[in-house]
Amino acid sequence: MFIWDFLLGTVMDQFIDWTYGQVIGFLGDFFAQMGNMGVDLIPKN
Repeated sequence: MFIWDFLLGTVMDQFIDWTYGQVIGFLGDFFAQMGNMGVDLIPKN
């Protein structure tokens, strides 16, 4: 069963890396949008 453990471990590692990248990308975009909204709220003279 070593081969199955190796294959499942590799697939899970890639899935976790992809998920982590998606979460970090979403949070980065979210906070960038929130920052832009804060800038838009401040009136410019």
